[in-house]
Amino acid sequence: MSKVIAATVGVDWITATLPKEAHYHQKWLSAAYGLLEQVSNEGNTLQPRSMQGYDGVGCGACFAGSRDDSSMAVFSSHHAHTAYRDLWRPDLHVSRLDMQVTVKYNKMPLTIARRGYKDAIQANNTLPESRRRNIRIIIGTSGGDTLYIGSPTSEQLGCLYNKDVESGESAYQSSWRYEVRLKNDRATTAYHALVEQPERANNFISAYVSNWYANRGVSIPWDTDADITLPATPKTLPSDDESRLAWLRQQVAPAIRDLQTRVGRDTILEALGLAELAKVMSS
Repeated sequence: MSKVIAATVGVDWITATLPKEAHYHQKWLSAAYGLLEQVSNEGNTLQPRSMQGYDGVGCGACFAGSRDDSSMAVFSSHHAHTAYRDLWRPDLHVSRLDMQVTVKYNKMPLTIARRGYKDAIQANNTLPESRRRNIRIIIGTSGGDTLYIGSPTSEQLGCLYNKDVESGESAYQSSWRYEVRLKNDRATTAYHALVEQPERANNFISAYVSNWYANRGVSIPWDTDADITLPATPKTLPSDDESRLAWLRQQVAPAIRDLQTRVGRDTILEALGLAELAKVMSS
């Protein structure tokens, strides 16, 4: 009988965009280019590339570039899990976010996707006809099955597949992957909720993926902490002032506290262009 011996989580894809008029836009784009250089250190080649109307640099399946109105960064696989924190800004729009849980067994169970398909169909049949989901399964050779829940054009899609067969890598031997692919508002909301609790990031991903599949009738083979509340999709984006204040609190303030121990308050105020204002306020 197959038993779960490990479960790992991660961000598997992120596509993020930032308007060119956004505060510190160029700094964000430079950070994305820096992350691409890290990808190239694994043996991938940096080269000019165009993607979705953006011109920039690609490396493997990753990309960073600009067009007239905005800049875009794309990171996939384990590079996405490394990059998503460093790309964060409160005003960042995420057009795609994939989160996954990969479950490793002591002995490969070949029918995970088929059982999931039957369970998802059964749950789907309890819904009004107008709300039923698009559910389909691809039966592959050697157990390489893939279950899809949702439409590829919708803002959320589940993909349950045999990671062992899909990757062919020894690290994924006897493994199945439960993946949730989010777009636009859902992706942006989940992304910011994920980044805002870094100490619980893995738990957040685990709970999100678990709840997503369970709500569609598919049983989950791993343990997950159930105390995470999934975020609701926001109806409005934060104002520019709110975004900039959040940027100051979460990005600038920690850097200033660190610098103050070495260069002093006056030097920091001068660098910020606030030296004269500080004199007026202290007089």
